[in-house]
Amino acid sequence: GNVVGMATKEVVQEEEIIEVEDESTEVAADVLSEKAAAIFLERKVDVLVRKYHIWRRGYQLFVDQGRKNLVVAKSGSVEHEVHIEDIYSVREEQKTIFIQDRHRKEIVLRLADESEMRDVYPALQALVAAVLDQARLNSRFAVAKRMFRDADRDSTGRLSLAEVVDLFATINPSMSHEQIVALFKRTDVDQTNVINEKEFLHIFREIMRRKTRLTSIFYTYTGDDRLMSSSELERFLCMEQGEDEKSAAVLAASVLESAGKDGKLDVDVFLDHILSPTNSAVAPARCKLHMDMTRPITDYYINSSHNTYLEGNQITGSVSVDSYVKTLLAGARCVEIDLWEDEDGQLTITHGHTLTGEIRFRDVVTIFADPAISFAKSEYPLILSFEDHLTLRGRYTMVQIMQENSSFWSMLHKPESVENNASLSPESLRGKILIKMKIKEETPPELAKLIFMQGVKHKGNWTETMAKPLLACVSHDEAKLEQLIDDDEGDRVVEFNKQHFTRVYPSGKRVKSSNFDPSLGWLHGCQLVALNYQTFDSPRFANKGMFHINGDCGYVLKPPRLLGEAPLDTQSVVEIRLLYGQNIAASEEDMYVSIKATCCRGINKVKTVKASGNGLSVVFPHATDSMMAPFAFDLFSRELSVLVFKVKVQTKLSMQRRVNQFRMCAAAPTAYLRTGYRILTFVDAQSGDQLPAYVQLVCHFRVKDS
Repeated sequence: GNVVGMATKEVVQEEEIIEVEDESTEVAADVLSEKAAAIFLERKVDVLVRKYHIWRRGYQLFVDQGRKNLVVAKSGSVEHEVHIEDIYSVREEQKTIFIQDRHRKEIVLRLADESEMRDVYPALQALVAAVLDQARLNSRFAVAKRMFRDADRDSTGRLSLAEVVDLFATINPSMSHEQIVALFKRTDVDQTNVINEKEFLHIFREIMRRKTRLTSIFYTYTGDDRLMSSSELERFLCMEQGEDEKSAAVLAASVLESAGKDGKLDVDVFLDHILSPTNSAVAPARCKLHMDMTRPITDYYINSSHNTYLEGNQITGSVSVDSYVKTLLAGARCVEIDLWEDEDGQLTITHGHTLTGEIRFRDVVTIFADPAISFAKSEYPLILSFEDHLTLRGRYTMVQIMQENSSFWSMLHKPESVENNASLSPESLRGKILIKMKIKEETPPELAKLIFMQGVKHKGNWTETMAKPLLACVSHDEAKLEQLIDDDEGDRVVEFNKQHFTRVYPSGKRVKSSNFDPSLGWLHGCQLVALNYQTFDSPRFANKGMFHINGDCGYVLKPPRLLGEAPLDTQSVVEIRLLYGQNIAASEEDMYVSIKATCCRGINKVKTVKASGNGLSVVFPHATDSMMAPFAFDLFSRELSVLVFKVKVQTKLSMQRRVNQFRMCAAAPTAYLRTGYRILTFVDAQSGDQLPAYVQLVCHFRVKDS
């Protein structure tokens, strides 16, 4: 489609005020699904609450339907209270329920009667799903509703003039006191000097700017009635969004069925569709498990962690069993275990010859033995990559510890019992734990027969290295891999990885646990590109973007070139117009967005000019200047390139320190990038947690394959 849009029937100015029908601002009266209502409207659920690592009895969990709050109380006294729409997540681990609000505060509880778990936990999940459904989650007014609740500190459902003035001073400092007062008085039609949520939203809509580029596109495809019919929507989807006729018809029918009015869309419903997750830059279907998982395991990239036990830097950082839990729950399917013996002969995991601490191997085995941890994120095989610093006695102890844990031992794959391990696939190894380890002269046979992936060295002779046992694994640090490629040995690396493994890990010089660009390993078929999971930098987010596809299962099939099915990767130019930012910065902050592309020739990083003002709805120059050239990236491997979008903000304090705060990040693998007007959602730059879907960028993408 035309990137800058066709001649429009009506040019809508950036200053145009949003018009919203009354019913679009109403809060649904019933926030409970049928499943949740069956539990929480009939009674209060008896629970135990964890306080300072001690479980306290006598509490009850229930829903205050009038105030739409989830409440934990004891003897009538409220201990915890969170608005249902502010619940960020609900999860269950080992019969414990964790309820997290949007400020990341957690309520941790257990049911007094554990037999009720099968009813109560699904009801809680249904409760969250009912209020965070697609339409409401991505409503342009969801943030406004939360602001109203935050400002309504006494929970009266009303805001005074003073409260509104204080709130909008932080939302949009460019508005004068007089403007806010005038808006308040115009909205407060009954002259009570207070406004309710619905009235507040009328004020809010008058400070939010309508998105000119998107509304102009809408009116390009509508008739005189200024509404979009099914055929007009299909035409938009084909011409602008790159959909084929069949998919456009299906999508148009779905949009009209869920949100159309009399078989047509108005501009607000059209915008809601554009800003919804179904319109994400990466097709939602590609983020689900969709790849063939029955090929030999060497045909896949495997999400891998380096020095998994570390929580900080490589020299003085602490070590923790929890690091393994966090890494597994973050999606890793290969974790590292550096085994040593202490003075008492106990097996420990530590970063040798440094000031880091140590943890017991036995405790880590207990973690792996719990399928709710090892296979919570993915059912596909978990690889334990051992660095062996043990004596012969220590290796016997290692086997003994694994055997003594019956759950671990039952999940451990025994290669000797399989006739042809080289043909095993991720599918055939579901729920299995695999051992990667070097077989040394003093490795006892009891241990050797448990090793699935034998660690070997490349000593410079490729004939010898190619003759290593199938599934053998060579390990290189990033510098060694770069050297091999510089010495024109990249093709040998690719050939080796067809029936063997290569693990690539960060250079020892990265003492602050930074990461390297993983695409260099991916381009050469290296399956185990191991990164420091505790560091959220651009390479870490590129890795996260790559493995988010295929259901975040930790296994991604290599592209056709590396499977011998195509001579070359696809060469493409990706053009990006950055249009709008939704809720990506506070109003008092200057911010900009940087975009970095992996597998890119020439310029691989760009950034926007600094934007300030209304932090709720940021307008970038591409939205107002149709003649402005797009950001362009010349990719030599569309299959393996990842676009990393970073939002950085500048406050008065950060300006004094001459640093910009890295606030949030989005990553999009270009192999599955959709053209047209699309949204990108973000993860938090500090924790890696997914942010709500209304925190987003609106972009226009165009991909030209050569």
